[in-house]
Amino acid sequence: MPQKPAPELPLTEYPTAKPSSSPFGPQSQQPSLRERISQSTCNGNETPQSTGKVSISKLGGRRRRSGGTSPASPGEKDDLNKFGKLYEKILTYGTGTRYSIYILPVALILAIPVIVGATQVSDDPKKDPKIGGVRVVWFFTWFEAVWLTLWAMRFVARMIPRIFGFFAGVVSSETKKYRRVLENLQGMITIFGWVVISFVLYEVLFSTSADGNTPDKWTSVFKKVLAAILVGTIIFFIEKVIVQLISVSYHSRSYNNRIDESKRYVHLLGILFEASRKLFPVYGQEFRNEDNIIMHNSIGAFVNIGRGDSKHSHRFFNGMGRFNDTVNSVFGDIATELKGRSVLPERSAESIVSESLDKTAATQALARRLWLSFVAEGNEVLHLSDIEEVLGEGNQEFAEDCFLMLDPDENMDVTLEEATLRVKEIASDRKAIEKSMHDVSQAIKALDNVLASVAFLLSIFALTQEFLGSCIFLFVKHPYDISDRVDISGPDGINSLVVEQISLLYTSFKRIKDLEYIQIPNSVLNTLWINNISRSKSLLERIDIYISFDTSFEDMNALRLEMQKFVSDEENRREWQEDVMLRCLGVGSMDKLQLQLEVRHKSNWSVEHIRAARHSKLICALVLALRKIPIFAPGGGAAALGDPTNPAYSVAVSDEVATAARHKATVDLDAARLMPLSKLSSGNAQQPTERVVNEATNNTPGPASQATASDVMKVTQLSENLHDPADDGGREEQDLQSISSPSGLAPEASNIQSSDG
Repeated sequence: MPQKPAPELPLTEYPTAKPSSSPFGPQSQQPSLRERISQSTCNGNETPQSTGKVSISKLGGRRRRSGGTSPASPGEKDDLNKFGKLYEKILTYGTGTRYSIYILPVALILAIPVIVGATQVSDDPKKDPKIGGVRVVWFFTWFEAVWLTLWAMRFVARMIPRIFGFFAGVVSSETKKYRRVLENLQGMITIFGWVVISFVLYEVLFSTSADGNTPDKWTSVFKKVLAAILVGTIIFFIEKVIVQLISVSYHSRSYNNRIDESKRYVHLLGILFEASRKLFPVYGQEFRNEDNIIMHNSIGAFVNIGRGDSKHSHRFFNGMGRFNDTVNSVFGDIATELKGRSVLPERSAESIVSESLDKTAATQALARRLWLSFVAEGNEVLHLSDIEEVLGEGNQEFAEDCFLMLDPDENMDVTLEEATLRVKEIASDRKAIEKSMHDVSQAIKALDNVLASVAFLLSIFALTQEFLGSCIFLFVKHPYDISDRVDISGPDGINSLVVEQISLLYTSFKRIKDLEYIQIPNSVLNTLWINNISRSKSLLERIDIYISFDTSFEDMNALRLEMQKFVSDEENRREWQEDVMLRCLGVGSMDKLQLQLEVRHKSNWSVEHIRAARHSKLICALVLALRKIPIFAPGGGAAALGDPTNPAYSVAVSDEVATAARHKATVDLDAARLMPLSKLSSGNAQQPTERVVNEATNNTPGPASQATASDVMKVTQLSENLHDPADDGGREEQDLQSISSPSGLAPEASNIQSSDG
């Protein structure tokens, strides 16, 4: 008879979520989700508030608010009768009761010769019946002790993890993880203690010191055999302890958080599904197709393929699905009664969710059913208030956890597409964890076999270094998991890879750029830089921009504002954060200005096609912003010299005018310096022009400086050869006047030109 189950809770009686079990961190360290929603102004729309209780809607699977009452909670099952209680009591006596069924018969059989040998005692114990020189009473006492010790050590091995777990929390909560080591070593602890006690008892009962024993030679040989077994057991026990420590440490570091998070998500989805099927019963009109896929996927698929939409077909196969659920529940109760523990769980909401996440079609159907069940009529997005309205006033913490699970980016609303993608992501994470743990379990099993069989050969072969390096890399460092995207710096540069398989000595990857499968030894990977993209949270994207040297600060600030406007747009705020930074990194070779645009994504780049699409979208927006401002490339945005809009031409002047112009340019250049060269050497009678000429002659930094120095020398020579030193002042003034004239010609040339005209 099935065991009485605990009564199901209505929607308003779900237990309050514990802060310690929430994967989203303690609630006291950050404001609640409701406070963040009230402070947020991103959506621009007010979150709908609860105005009434919930009732079932028949319009397309949507719920609507009304003044009706909530769905009634299911009734409890009838109590068990007397025979059922007696049957349950017999099966649940406990472990000791069940063990006594196996222990007592053999113990009683072995006790018979012990009792007979103890009662048949003569005056001289040496004349008592013996086996191999050992008295019958001691001989069978040892076998009795060996048999009872085996089960006693089994009981002790079962109690050690519980005792350790009880006292470990007093020292540190981190030590509780070693309880798993003791649980996994129960068999080895049993064998180890059994062998030790058996050896000690053999030494005591079979030795010559025991009363009446005259042991033969075989007892010494058997003692050596037991000693060898004891040594081998100790070595094997140490090896198992090392392997279990590695396994627990590895799983604790790599999978505990992911497994706990996955279990938490399944639990939250189970709460949502339980609420959904209370609002809209299973196999109802609203979600008949979804329930066929969720509850029995194969039957629903068979109905949809080649059977049409016949009413009788749906009714027949739906009946088969319900019968299958009933049979599963019955066998689950039977297995529970036989084993004393839950083997095949009842069709609870959490078990249905767990099975649905294993199939793509069922996952999509589950996401659609949940989203449509909670979103009210007339709304196209799911809000926190919708979940709170369904779960009840006393379950705000559960509602916040469920909403954060569906909206990890905190956009404050969830569309049907986003909910489907999120549930599919949770399902894919579960599959990746399962596959990764399977591969790692195989690797640990291989490690166990290697350590157990060839431990003494590790110091001889050259495989030792590679083997130990691979073990350290895989179980201690563990830089990646199955399906992680990583960037590895190799001899050919940085390679973007996806982890496909993890083994003890190698890892298989799939290269993203060409989808090639490559295999790299773990000993080689141990020496390379590995960037794990999947383990990263929100990532930064930096884009270098080279612009004209003449770009103003206002234009650069306008570029930053345009990009910030782009990421804050309604269509883009789900993909990028609003923080946009624009840095000036350098000036190159004094010919360009180097900028760096920094944009923050809301997620990582583990999915390549999503990363590529977002990157292309960002680059296109950047190009449009540069054209809109506009900002030009190095060299400016003017037309090239010789273009029809910028024609090239030349003007011929006399040698005197050119000489004077160069002289004036040299003097002005020296005067514009922060520390003019003419003032550096006080007391020197050299002219400024001659000093500049000497500086240019002695220091030749480049072609431009050499040309300037040669021009100054020509100016000096022409001034000395063509003009009298006394007339230098007047001639220089005349040259300057000719240069400053609008035409750029001397006054005489201007007059001649006027007369010609």
